[in-house]
Amino acid sequence: AAEAAAEAKAEEAEEAAAAGGDGEQEDLDAEMAPEIKALRQLFGSCVLYCGRECPLRSLEFVVLACGGTLGWDGEASRLEGSDGSITHQIVDRPMAEEDMLPKTREFVQPQWVYDCINARALLPTAPYRPGRLCPPHLSPFLDGDEGYTPLERVRAALTASGGAGEAAGEGEGGGGEDCSEGGGEESDEESEGEAGSE
Repeated sequence: AAEAAAEAKAEEAEEAAAAGGDGEQEDLDAEMAPEIKALRQLFGSCVLYCGRECPLRSLEFVVLACGGTLGWDGEASRLEGSDGSITHQIVDRPMAEEDMLPKTREFVQPQWVYDCINARALLPTAPYRPGRLCPPHLSPFLDGDEGYTPLERVRAALTASGGAGEAAGEGEGGGGEDCSEGGGEESDEESEGEAGSE
């Protein structure tokens, strides 16, 4: 009787596979929380390309886990650097603006990828352009109760609560999308000074 049950299960699995789906995977997907499903597709519309200087293994793991496509400068890459489908090029060294070609892709530092995952959203790329001081890296494990809340988290909270006008009035568009060159450095110094005065 046990052998017959095992054979029946094997036949069901084969039928499910032939029908184009893995029953167990479909069950797992159905039970998955919506925010996890969304995170698994965070980079679904992105084709990223890494320079040689980037932490390739770490980036490959997180980009693929979040639904993106990744290529790199080296062997076994799925993409060539000249591929027209590349939407983001990850660069971990300073670059002159005129060297960021082609203009059809966004040039970002590796921190952009990790911050997008922590924020559970694709963030503006301007603050992460090569040669710029990136925004403070915000931990997904701390909520500000420790006595320090970074200015970026305050802005995000204001924007989420409907105070977008206040956040945008600080000259950085709420999310820092329109930061001028070096503008992020001043706000970092200001926030450090505020944290030290408390």
